[in-house]
Amino acid sequence: MNGIIIIDKPQEWTSNDVVSRLRRVFNTRRIGHGGTLDPMATGVLPVFVGRATRGVEFFEHAEKTYETVLRLGITTDTEDTSGTVLEQKEIQVNTPTKDGWTPLMAAALGNHTETVRVLLQHPDTDYNLREHDGSNVIDFAVQYRTDTLRELVALPGIDLNAGEYTSTPLQNAAEHGHSEAVRILLQAGADVHTADKYGNTALILAASGNYTECVRLLLSCPNIDVNARTEKGAFALWRAAHGGYTESVRLLVEHPEIDLHATYQSKTPLQVAEENGHAECANILRDAIK
Repeated sequence: MNGIIIIDKPQEWTSNDVVSRLRRVFNTRRIGHGGTLDPMATGVLPVFVGRATRGVEFFEHAEKTYETVLRLGITTDTEDTSGTVLEQKEIQVNTPTKDGWTPLMAAALGNHTETVRVLLQHPDTDYNLREHDGSNVIDFAVQYRTDTLRELVALPGIDLNAGEYTSTPLQNAAEHGHSEAVRILLQAGADVHTADKYGNTALILAASGNYTECVRLLLSCPNIDVNARTEKGAFALWRAAHGGYTESVRLLVEHPEIDLHATYQSKTPLQVAEENGHAECANILRDAIK
C-alpha cells in the first residue's frame, strides 16, 4: 500500500505507538508520521505509508495549528496536567495589572473572544470594573474588535456609557470611524446624547473626521440632536462644512431638524465652506437653504 492516512490519535498514545500498530496492520516497515504529538494530545496525525514516506520531510515543516485548554493556577512537576501538583492558587479574575487592566480588559483589547467567554463564565468576573481613566471593558473592545464587542454588549447590566476620560465607547468608535462598532453599540442601546468633557457628541466627532457611515448610522437614531454644540459652540454641520466633507454635509442637511442658519465663530456652515474654498459643500448648503 502507498498513501497518506489521517489518524485521529487518541489520548495516551504516542505517535510512535500509532506507527507501530499500523506496521503490523499493513505488514510493512515503510511507515512514518508527519509530526510528533505528545501522549496527552489528541487529534490529526498524518501517517505516510510505502512510497509516500518520501513526502514526510516536506510535511514536517508545514504550518500546524494546535488548540489547547489551559487550567490556570496549578503548577505540576511536568508543566502539564499529567504531572503531580506542586502548587495550587486561587485565580484572581479581577486583579488589575500595573497598567490597571483586568484580565478581561486585556483579553478584549487583544480581541481574544474565546478567552473573554471563558472569563465571563467565572462567577466572580466583574465586567463593569473601570480602569484608572474611567474606561471599562467595552472601551477596550471598540476598535476593530467587533466579535468581542458583540459578546460584551449582550451582558446583563453592562455599562455601555462608561467613559474613558469622560468619552463613551460610542464616542470613541465614532471619533475613529469604526462604523461596525457604532452599529453594534447603537443596537445595544448606547446613549447618543452623551458628550465628552469638551461637549463633543458622537455625531460631532464623526462629522469632524468625515466618517460618513458613522454619520449615517447616528442620524438614523430617532432622537438624535443634530444641532448639539460643543462647549465652545461648534456643531456637526459646521465641522463638516469647515473640513469640506461633502458626503457628511449632504447627510446632515437632509435631516428635517437641521439648523442651516446656526453660527459658530460668527459664521454659518455655508459661509465657512465658502471661506475655505469648499465649492461642492457650499453648493449643497445653498440648495438646502432655498
